[in-house]
Amino acid sequence: MTFLRALKLGVVAAVFAATIALKSTGPKEAPRPTGIDLDQTIENWLARQGFAVSPGAFGHGSLGRKNDCQVHVENVELDGENLQAMRIREPDNAREFFVYRGRILSDYPSLRVDVGEIWRRISLRLGFSASRVPCLVIWATGPCAVEALPWMELAEID
Repeated sequence: MTFLRALKLGVVAAVFAATIALKSTGPKEAPRPTGIDLDQTIENWLARQGFAVSPGAFGHGSLGRKNDCQVHVENVELDGENLQAMRIREPDNAREFFVYRGRILSDYPSLRVDVGEIWRRISLRLGFSASRVPCLVIWATGPCAVEALPWMELAEID
């Protein structure tokens, strides 16, 4: 057996042993901060931006109004499964965009959300605390520059 082949087998065996050890210990969920309500946090944030705030349609998300500007902010599930159902409530003339980790995106960032969730799970298995990062869908109607709002403040509120 050559040295290179033995080294490869050793690396494979080490990785296999490490994954078995990680699986047997199980994830350690990070303690959730008490009293944090995603919708309430978003409503408080919208109010700080000068919007009159109310619960969203059918009790989903948060709705902010300022003059002729209307903003609806709602959390999207990790797999984006609820996005199509949410779009039924979207006004016809609304501009849609997403905010994930403080970045404004024109499309649902499925790859980024998936990679972020995988990284969170790995971190938990290694014993680090990690919280879920919300992906928000925003619908805006009327003359408002919601893209210029400080969305980074909502980057890791969950």
